[in-house]
Amino acid sequence: MKYQEAVDSLLKGLFVTREVWNVQNGYLAYMPGITHFLRVNTQPKPEVIPWAVNVEDSIADDWTVINPFAEKVEVQKVDAA
Repeated sequence: MKYQEAVDSLLKGLFVTREVWNVQNGYLAYMPGITHFLRVNTQPKPEVIPWAVNVEDSIADDWTVINPFAEKVEVQKVDAA
């Protein structure tokens, strides 16, 4: 999705990231009453920092809504007997 769609999603309380950011390394969140978006980095150490859009992010079309709290499902390969 495009940046404006990502902003709309943030304002609805969803979390977004860009494919090039790698979901495990960061995503954006919005808290009502705060004048900027927050970037939540999970690697290498957890931190929350103010985030401002740059040109590359504003013209990107690889924005994605994510659920950072979902448990990861590991797919196990089963050998056919």
